[in-house]
Amino acid sequence: LARREGGGVEDKLAAAASLALRGDPGEATVAALRAAFREDASSSVRYEALVSLFVVGEGAECAAAAIEESDEDLAVVGMQIAAARGLTDLKASVAARRERMRSTTRLQATLSLVELEAISPGADEDRIAEWVEELARALKNEETSAAAARALGWLARTGHSAERARFAMRARLGSFLLHPILKVEIAAALTEAGDPEGVAHIERALESRRKDSKGYAVEVSGRLKLEPFYDTIARLARSADYHNETAILAVAAYDTDASRALLSELARSHADDECRALAQELLRDGTLLDDESEGRGVLFIPRS
Repeated sequence: LARREGGGVEDKLAAAASLALRGDPGEATVAALRAAFREDASSSVRYEALVSLFVVGEGAECAAAAIEESDEDLAVVGMQIAAARGLTDLKASVAARRERMRSTTRLQATLSLVELEAISPGADEDRIAEWVEELARALKNEETSAAAARALGWLARTGHSAERARFAMRARLGSFLLHPILKVEIAAALTEAGDPEGVAHIERALESRRKDSKGYAVEVSGRLKLEPFYDTIARLARSADYHNETAILAVAAYDTDASRALLSELARSHADDECRALAQELLRDGTLLDDESEGRGVLFIPRS
């Protein structure tokens, strides 16, 4: 990562080295990644170094410089780190940089800015309400709908423009123009915010003949530990249904005495070899699905 002349294959190798160093969060790793972010001539290498710094628990010290980068992908990562680390003193820098961004990255900046404003002492609720309108428009675009739903759901859960956020999401559930998977994403955000319309939509998706939205509803039911749907998930896990493996993963995500007992049953007696193996692996490793329901999370955008 440090000793190279740059260009072509070396840039790709250096970017890969930044990724590899995420598994070794020591002082030498942090020093090498900081140096790569600050000094490397390749924006791709600097991007991977910055993301890797965040992954190993660092990066806050680089956020301010990243926000001012001319490379918008780097600037967005700096903003996301600022939001995730609660660096509210960078709010003005994020707002100013957002105004100079093209539309494809501007929404990413808005996501970070909304979170920074919401966690700031004396948050400006009028400004948050304005950004909710931007997020509501983003729900209509398939490329931005999922990120917007997660942000609106977070606002609804934390009590910032909560009713506006819930109204925007409920309105999109009734649209015929949005992909069913994205509707399930919106329903999940509503469910986390305590809105019964979200739960009702997930129930409809579980009963749907569409494999894609049904499968995602199964996954969401496990991730959110939706008790009313546990019996449906358990039935699918025992069955020869197309979604049986997804349902087994969802059973594991419930992480209850009943779900662990069911996994043991499936590991012993499921009719499908692959399903038995999956249940055995989950029991052996103790690998129940991570709970990702808290917070919006840092959504690093991929480099092209």
